[in-house]
Amino acid sequence: MKQTALLKWKATFKNQNNSLLASWTPSFNACTDWYGVICFNGNVNTNFRALFLRK
Repeated sequence: MKQTALLKWKATFKNQNNSLLASWTPSFNACTDWYGVICFNGNVNTNFRALFLRK
């Protein structure tokens, strides 16, 4: 599942306390609770622009 892959990717970050990704935990539902993540027909999609390209 993409949720697991995204958690593994997040684990590689030096700053694990990134407030934008604080909601990215296994105890939260990626489709409804993760910042920058939306789902279409049950498929997890990320909005990297919202996460990393902020002004």
